[in-house]
Amino acid sequence: MFSPALLLLLVLMACQSATQPANVASSVARTNDPPTCDCCVFDETKSRHWQTRLAPDSAKGQPLRISGTVYESDGKTPSSNTAIYFYHTNAQGYYAKLGTEPRTSHAWWHGYCRGWLRTDDRGRYEINTIRPGAYPGQNIPAHIHFYVNAPSQRSCYYLSDFVFQNDPLVTDSYWYKVEQTEGFLRYGGVALLHKDGLLVGQRDIVLLPQFDRVPDQSGLRVGDDCPAFDPQHVWGPDQDKRTCPMCAYGKRQGLMVWTSDLTSEQALQNARRLEQVSRQRGAQAFKAFIIYTNSDRTLLPMIKPKLKAFALQAGLRDVSVLYVPGPNDKASTFLYNIHPDAITTVLAFRQRRVIGKIVGTTVTTTQLNQLIADL
Repeated sequence: MFSPALLLLLVLMACQSATQPANVASSVARTNDPPTCDCCVFDETKSRHWQTRLAPDSAKGQPLRISGTVYESDGKTPSSNTAIYFYHTNAQGYYAKLGTEPRTSHAWWHGYCRGWLRTDDRGRYEINTIRPGAYPGQNIPAHIHFYVNAPSQRSCYYLSDFVFQNDPLVTDSYWYKVEQTEGFLRYGGVALLHKDGLLVGQRDIVLLPQFDRVPDQSGLRVGDDCPAFDPQHVWGPDQDKRTCPMCAYGKRQGLMVWTSDLTSEQALQNARRLEQVSRQRGAQAFKAFIIYTNSDRTLLPMIKPKLKAFALQAGLRDVSVLYVPGPNDKASTFLYNIHPDAITTVLAFRQRRVIGKIVGTTVTTTQLNQLIADL
């Protein structure tokens, strides 16, 4: 029988393991350390069915069934043959285990409420389990962790936990923390209904485009809401400040150009066109941002002169040039689903909602004008 203090430590460390990037490996594993290779969990079994049970039949709690469809990153194409691994606490909020599992195994750290499945040709999945409990004494909602491993993508990764609507711990503060620390858009949680003695919920899942083998779907999808983020403004009206673009300007309309290209003539032409439109329409009607995705992860003091030189060469005044730490930064590029190999991703927004998108190695001024014409 574990002491309450030890149980709480196991809960905390298991959750910490769930929020680590996939495919992280360590050359030395200590006796009591959690597994460092998240994707290795898919080597434990080769599930071939789209339905699975997580909690054992002996587990006490409210029976729960959640189903849905997994889509490719375009949000339209069902993702078939995608492996998914789930795990969660028991009804008391602990990662219950038998006690015979190796201390460095996923089985030890994730408990026995876990399982695998593989989506069918229609992208369907279904899990049957019990409703998990929240961690005792913490302000973290009850949740189900999961990882996906899709044939169309480069690696496995975890996605935003299953949480449940009407849980008092699922608050705006919770979603903001998810966005800023994990890089996931808020989705509201799973609504649960009582049906034939079960709690029944539905959640469709869209794979993240930043893990695709090709960057064609880089960026938020049309219809997505643009979340808050706090980049460093190197040029423009908010120069030398950390200003949230969507908080300050999102209720207007405009363009966000996420790019690693600050050297080509086309990039300069596009920047000049954005400045021209900004001055013609005025700051209240149109706002443009050029966000350097920083593929080399260069520190701000070293890259700042380059960004300013680009702004000066393009003759920018109203267009803002922004710095983010790198192509996988959870609170900016990752949050906006920017593919690390995408050279340029342009998002048109109105009232904080994406209404158009262009992705390309080179975005022409003609393409840019087509987006501007829709605003």
